[in-house]
Amino acid sequence: MPEAKNKVDQIMEKRMEKIKKKRIIRQAGMVYGLFVIALFLVLGFVIGIAVVDGNSMQPTLQNKSLLIYSKFDKNFKKGDIVIIEDAEKELLVKRIVGVEKDVLSIEHGDLYINGKQESAEYRMGETRVKQGNVTYPYEIKKDQIFVMGDNRENSKDSRMFGACSASQIKGKVIFHIGVENDKETKGN
Repeated sequence: MPEAKNKVDQIMEKRMEKIKKKRIIRQAGMVYGLFVIALFLVLGFVIGIAVVDGNSMQPTLQNKSLLIYSKFDKNFKKGDIVIIEDAEKELLVKRIVGVEKDVLSIEHGDLYINGKQESAEYRMGETRVKQGNVTYPYEIKKDQIFVMGDNRENSKDSRMFGACSASQIKGKVIFHIGVENDKETKGN
């Protein structure tokens, strides 16, 4: 009889081990699933990832640099690098050079903000008027920003399409991973 009891105990012990393993696997699956859902929510609503396409933000950002941007931070100020969506639904990476109530003018290759010459060490090249519907002096209206690429001679920016509304701003760049210079001269 004691042998039969030992066999029954062994069988019960093996079944309990299988049940424990299944429970651990199920719990690990639930944790993984929750992690994937949380990651999706963060990437979908809190932060975004973008890649620089072109050389319009040189020397600050290089073509193919990886950007992480905040979709929540709506406190924009001059000097911030933002992701905007233009009228063609193209995402552009630009720097804010003017905010609400600023008056901008472009003279002799320089940008003037409220009558003062811009002193930006990040700027590359001369700032020239571009073809588009923008006339100077240009006053920025409520809830708008004026953006330009740091590479002023090779940038599609507010000089062509005017100030950006709040709805066009997808986020503010909070981190970037640069790459070495490449030979492309494509600008955005």
